[in-house]
Amino acid sequence: MQSTDSAASGYQALIPNSTGTACTNNASCTTSNEKCGYIQVDAGLKANRCIHEDACGALGRVASTAWYVECWTSAGTQPTDKANIGTLLTDLRDLISEKLDSNNNAESYDWTKATTTDLLVSPKYNYQDGWYIKDSNGKWAETDKPAIQQCGFSNQCASSECCMQTPDTNNRRCRPRTEANSALVIGPITIASPKCEPESWDDFVASLSVANAQDDAAAASLTEASTALQGYLDNLKADARDRAGYKDFAGIAKPAWDSNYKTTVEDTREDLYTALKTEVGYANLTDA
Repeated sequence: MQSTDSAASGYQALIPNSTGTACTNNASCTTSNEKCGYIQVDAGLKANRCIHEDACGALGRVASTAWYVECWTSAGTQPTDKANIGTLLTDLRDLISEKLDSNNNAESYDWTKATTTDLLVSPKYNYQDGWYIKDSNGKWAETDKPAIQQCGFSNQCASSECCMQTPDTNNRRCRPRTEANSALVIGPITIASPKCEPESWDDFVASLSVANAQDDAAAASLTEASTALQGYLDNLKADARDRAGYKDFAGIAKPAWDSNYKTTVEDTREDLYTALKTEVGYANLTDA
């Protein structure tokens, strides 16, 4: 995306330009990369306008009133009316950001602040991109969606819940087990078939069976193991940040904490890995 002022301004163009011409289906929009978007404002305006396809699914607030835009289907069907767009927005907020609590009351994650009258949530990557809030200078400030790792394995959740990717590894949360393995709708997001993560690391390892697998299957399993291990390490770091009150740190203090954690924990762990590889002669091993 391009800056609205300069590359150093920190503010970016929200979406590519759209013609905004009236439309009755996608074929009505003749400009490249545009679709017919059905714009709805809570208890107000409803209109079809040609918009850039990157804006399909965007939602937010203007002058404190919630709005949503969905694009027509390729088959020529107009999206259905939404009864309460404000509820869609709240459900999405609670999914992709941290709820307001004592640790993040200074953060922009709380979209219900009285001062947050103008908001745009990016629909890119299934709403895993981020959002924009208009500040007191009339500029749109971007907040990248943070990685949320509320859990890594299902035994970290209540017994009636499991650890789910909602919708992917960038957003793991404890959710009711009854939601697994069937279509799950949360705000504007539809997750086709969310899965429960393994109960524990031991369960995950026990589920792997690569002794007689073909090379490609073995590689896939090892990739899964690496992903799960990295998720576990990310959780450890997130827990350490929470204990330290990281979210309440002044901006200048966060890099210092990150640097100290890297030196005392991550680099030490990497040194141990290297020593273990040397001890077992890892460099001389083969895949055969």
